[in-house]
Amino acid sequence: MNIDDLLDYTQDDCVIDIFDCDLGATIKTGLSIDEAREWHEHHDYDLWSFEPIQRKEDNSDNIVFGIVFNVGKVEEE
Repeated sequence: MNIDDLLDYTQDDCVIDIFDCDLGATIKTGLSIDEAREWHEHHDYDLWSFEPIQRKEDNSDNIVFGIVFNVGKVEEE
């Protein structure tokens, strides 16, 4: 299973974050589903887990909902 497989079940208005467990840092924040698919197409990685997220948008009271994918062994193709 990979990110692309799981995006088929994601609501259209979700944001996607990608957290690199090897680096201990979020490497992509607030991606759209199409942007997350594009990231998936250009990288090799191991999908370790995923979890829901919610946060306030910058300088706003709007709350966004989404998914953070925890990955490891990330390599650009």
